[in-house]
Amino acid sequence: MTNIEHLIRLANRIGLFFEAMPDRAAGIDSIADHIRRFWDPRMRRALLDYLGTHPDGQWGDTALSPLCREAIALHRERLHPGRAPAPPPAPPGTAAQASGPPPASDLPFRPQQHPRRHTGHSTQEETS
Repeated sequence: MTNIEHLIRLANRIGLFFEAMPDRAAGIDSIADHIRRFWDPRMRRALLDYLGTHPDGQWGDTALSPLCREAIALHRERLHPGRAPAPPPAPPGTAAQASGPPPASDLPFRPQQHPRRHTGHSTQEETS
């Protein structure tokens, strides 16, 4: 089995998993996101280079599924190694535009202190 054949088979397995999603667009996005997050950049580059010269995704008897081809075509820029996708801009006037984390007073909850764990040994403090 060649390296590209192995990559095609891996991508098709990912595609089979996300093909079961009821929302096709979400499935396509999830395929691309999985490949971007979990594949080594060399693997992504090899698959993208191969698809650049073989857009049908065919390698002998092995072919990239139509769903995977669509996911890669739609998200090619995001999948390219070394190019991090730009986050969408925050709407004007939202807290997301402020730099840094929100102050603790803006949090919807207060972090709780962990209760003392019972170790089975009592101390003078616990028995009185």
